[in-house]
Amino acid sequence: MGATCSTSAATRRRSTSCWRRGGSPRARSRTRWWTTWSVCRRRSWAGTLPQMGLHAEHADPPRGRRASQAGGRLRQAGQALRRPQGAAEGTGPSAPDPVVRAEAAGEPAAGIRPLLSRPAAAKGLALPRLEGRLAYHFRDRAVLLRALTHSSYAHEQGDGPDNEALEFLGDAALGFLVAEELLARFPGMDEGGLSKFKAFVVSRPNLAAAARRLGLGAHLRLGKTTEKGEGRTKESILADALEAVIAAVHLDGGDPATRALIHRLFGEQILGLDRDEVEEKDYKTTLQEALQALGRPAPRYRVTATEGPPHRPLFHVSLLVEGEELARGKGGSKKEAEQRAAQKALRVVRGSGA
Repeated sequence: MGATCSTSAATRRRSTSCWRRGGSPRARSRTRWWTTWSVCRRRSWAGTLPQMGLHAEHADPPRGRRASQAGGRLRQAGQALRRPQGAAEGTGPSAPDPVVRAEAAGEPAAGIRPLLSRPAAAKGLALPRLEGRLAYHFRDRAVLLRALTHSSYAHEQGDGPDNEALEFLGDAALGFLVAEELLARFPGMDEGGLSKFKAFVVSRPNLAAAARRLGLGAHLRLGKTTEKGEGRTKESILADALEAVIAAVHLDGGDPATRALIHRLFGEQILGLDRDEVEEKDYKTTLQEALQALGRPAPRYRVTATEGPPHRPLFHVSLLVEGEELARGKGGSKKEAEQRAAQKALRVVRGSGA
């Protein structure tokens, strides 16, 4: 390549003689510059610039010996782009992943929706590892990337849409398919029992536990503030991200793939459900039913204080029955604090019988 792109000794002698004859050095330099640029582009770079999202007419072309050096660097970059992600140099050419190729070129590849706009969208994410844990391989990984994008990252980076719309779809798909699993498991159960089982399976703590089993937190794209606030382990973020991933599987693979994923995540848990155990974990519903059996009105919950930083608040809740405080609870969310207050109040009600 150096022999092709560098200026030969004969060319230097012709340039010197042109100068002595009074020829225009600027015109001569322009001619040499364009010849060098054309040769390097045609013989050495082999179309590398378009793969990198560059165009020859907008580039600042090198001159003389610098053309050889620049051509070598660009050729190496082109070879790196053509290698699949994670492949070692010298392992032979193979077809690159379409998402990696599209992101490297700054353009969506064929069949891939442009959900994400920046080339570095997938940087640092081990998507094949997550796909292995899901036992599902995406045809369009851009949908999976969107499911992993928290709103804090999207607002901070301006890097395409977040996963909130996918959470909405995933919540609906999850509720329907869990209800279907419950009907198959408990065909003779009444509506009240099925509703309690469904509420338990799709509850935030249960979804967060399933997300932790998948190692989902390590794959999330979070803003800097959320990252510092332990966002990768926060229950609400994990539960919402799992719903978004379920929606991504539904969009990419349809109903059969989604049903298989739900069965894989919650099938064994549904088979082992016990009604008494589930009722005990839903303390708010159990307390309300116990009070109604005693002729008492439903309890009321009131937030009495909030402490801690904005990204990690702690809520204090007071539980009232007929205006009288029966118990208090605290937790990282209002629902958690209310459940703990209801658990304490349930002990009081069962202990007193009033």
